[in-house]
Amino acid sequence: MKSFARPEANVTGVANTTDFEMYGKRLEIFKEAVPSLRRVVVFYNARGENPLHAQSLSLIQKVAPDIRVKLVETPIKSTSDLDRLLSSVSKDIADGLFPICATLFRDPFKKILTVAIQKKLALMGCGTSQTEAGALLSYSADGYHVGVRAAWYADRILKGTKPQDLPVEAPRYFELVINLKNAKQIGLTIPPNVLARADRVIW
Repeated sequence: MKSFARPEANVTGVANTTDFEMYGKRLEIFKEAVPSLRRVVVFYNARGENPLHAQSLSLIQKVAPDIRVKLVETPIKSTSDLDRLLSSVSKDIADGLFPICATLFRDPFKKILTVAIQKKLALMGCGTSQTEAGALLSYSADGYHVGVRAAWYADRILKGTKPQDLPVEAPRYFELVINLKNAKQIGLTIPPNVLARADRVIW
């Protein structure tokens, strides 16, 4: 694919995200939801498989000083790296866990969540499903609207439009989901103004 605007290939559609800058907004919302947040463990896939991971980290590094958050950067290349992080992390080190979302962290999510709750650390989820499963909050593309646009793309292609003539769309709608059950488990009170902005609250 040459670019999102001009795919020039047999690929098109609606991406969950085409903009790594979304990570800056995620960190800002994390801080707003957890005003006491001062130190955040940022863990990321360090295998070099996706250049967006490094770009996302770079952006977070720029945003953090403006919101007075110190980053504890933790590169992860294997499950053993993740296990070491989870065994060593504590309130003495950080106030929250912030993954740069990657498939490497999908299967061990329950383990990450369990440790976060046990150690009373705020956990940023990588989408609505993870917040439903127990993470404190997530800010991600609205899956319903992505599905609606994907159906529109399918209709156009079935009617004869070539995929390469349809630009890849970035998400237009985003969803802030907050899990108050998790907030209670870790002893956190979400500010009312942040709750009022949530698209969905899990009780």
